Amino acid sequence: SGEEIKRIALEKLRLVDLEEDVLDLMPSELSGGMKKRVAIARAIATDPKLIIYDEPTSGLDPITSRTVDRLILQLRERTGTTAIVVTHDMMSAFTISDRLILLRKGEVVASGKPDDVINSPHPFVQEFIGDMKKLLSPQV
Repeated sequence: SGEEIKRIALEKLRLVDLEEDVLDLMPSELSGGMKKRVAIARAIATDPKLIIYDEPTSGLDPITSRTVDRLILQLRERTGTTAIVVTHDMMSAFTISDRLILLRKGEVVASGKPDDVINSPHPFVQEFIGDMKKLLSPQV
């Protein structure tokens, strides 16, 4: 029913830290971060066991990117949903991941816990992470 759909929509909007008034906005009226959160709310509407996020922080400023990272972590904690995140944002990857897989030309070059990956001796891993290693080391 229409009431049930609205109830679910409101519940999911609250889970992604958006207010009810978002329902009345057009997509062009939403900020980039709000659009990402609306997309996540839509993805969790059916209470999936698994969500695949494709570049969830792409195009966002650093502050909004970290907000999206926290949201992914909160949803995982609140709903028990497994998250697979495809990203080039290494800060995000190391912040939200329990396990990482780094691919190069379709081949796995490193996998494991974040600290295992960051300490991988593989030359591509070290090149890809680059200066991020200094920033990430205290976090892993």
